[in-house]
Amino acid sequence: MYQRKTVFLLGAGASRGLGLPTSVELLSRIREWARQETLPHARQTVEGVIEAYSRYNEHFNFEDLLTAVNSLAHREENEIWPLVATLKEPFEAIMKMQPELFVSLYQAMWGFIRSQLTVTYGDGQEWSYLRNLINIARETDTPSIFTLNYDLSLEAVMEAASIKYSTGFMSEPSYSSEVQWWPLWLLRGDDAVKFNNTPDGENADVHLIKLHGSLDWFRVEAPVLSTVEGYQIYPQGPIIRSNSTPDNIIEEVMIAGRVGKQKLEEPFITLLREFYNEVSKADVLIIIGYSFSDPHINRILLDTLMRVRIYDIIVVNGLRWPLNADGIDFMLANYMSDEAETTWSTLCHRYDMVSEYDACISVLPYYAEEAINEGHLQSTLKEIWKIHRALES
Repeated sequence: MYQRKTVFLLGAGASRGLGLPTSVELLSRIREWARQETLPHARQTVEGVIEAYSRYNEHFNFEDLLTAVNSLAHREENEIWPLVATLKEPFEAIMKMQPELFVSLYQAMWGFIRSQLTVTYGDGQEWSYLRNLINIARETDTPSIFTLNYDLSLEAVMEAASIKYSTGFMSEPSYSSEVQWWPLWLLRGDDAVKFNNTPDGENADVHLIKLHGSLDWFRVEAPVLSTVEGYQIYPQGPIIRSNSTPDNIIEEVMIAGRVGKQKLEEPFITLLREFYNEVSKADVLIIIGYSFSDPHINRILLDTLMRVRIYDIIVVNGLRWPLNADGIDFMLANYMSDEAETTWSTLCHRYDMVSEYDACISVLPYYAEEAINEGHLQSTLKEIWKIHRALES
C-alpha cells in the first residue's frame, strides 16, 4: 500500500473507454434527438440556443444548452429578463412560447441524456481499465474517488467485485430496502466518519463521491414523517438514491452548467466540502478526463495549492493535452476553454515556483484506458512515491 494520501478526480474522459459520450459529443446527440423529437418547438429551441451560443463561445456543450433551456423555463425569475426580452433573432420566436413548454423540453432532454449515459456492466475488455483504476485506488491510503460524472460504471464494477464503497447516502430499511437517504446528521459536521461506512453501516473500502449527482439520484416528495411540529425537514423535497425510478419524482437533481453546479443545498454542499478537505490533505491528486472547465472545481484546486499545501498532480487527458504552460498557445484555438486555459496556466506556473523534488505536474499523453491498462499511471505514481521516500530517508 502507498502510505500517502492519494485523491482521484474523474471527468467525462474517464468514461470514454466505455463508449459513453463526452460533453461535446452529447451536445451533437441532443441536437440530432431534437430534430426528430415530436415535442412542440424542441428543434426550434435547441437550434436557436446553439446558434446564439456559437456566436461567442466555440466551446459550447450540452451543459450550456441545458442551462439555457432551464433559464427560459424560469425566465421571469431572472433579473436580466427585461433586457433579454428586447433581443431579436434567434430568440424572438422562442420568447413567445409559454414557460411550461421549456419545462417539458428540459425534462425530456434529461430523459434523453439518461438514456445516453446508461451502460450495462459486462466482462468485456472495455471494463478492465475501470477495474484496474479501482485496484490502484485501493492500494493507496484511505482511497477517495471524486467524480463529476453521472453514470453508474464505477458502482457496477465495485458491486461485481464485492468491493464495499460509500457514497454518503444511508439505507433506511423501515422505508424501503431499495432506497437510500442523505442523512441529516451529516450536517453536524462530523467530517471524520461521514464517508467511512457503506449505506448499510459496514466499513467502506472506497469512498465514491459524486460531486454533480448521479443517474440513481432523485428528488421526491417529502414523506409524511418529514415534518416536525409542523415544519418540513426537507424544504425542497429530499434527494434519495434508488435502484429504480420512484413514482413521486419532483424534479431532476443532476446538476449541469457553469453556475448551476454550485448548488447550495444538501448533499452537494457536503460533497464539495469533502472534496476541499481531501484535496487539502492530498500528497498526490490524480486527474483523469477532466477538461478544467468547471470554475468551482478549479477554485478548490488553486486555493489548496496556493494557501494549504503543494501536492503532486498526475493528469490523464488524452493525446492533445499540453505538457506544460508553454505548450498552451498551440492548443487554445480549438481545444481549451478560456476557463481551462487560465486554470491550467496558473497551475503550471505555480509548479514552476517550486522544486521538482517538492512536487510536480506529470501529464500522461494517453486516454484513461491506455494509461491504466498499459501501466503508465501506475509507474508514474510509484516513481513519485520513490522520490518522496528517498527525500525522507
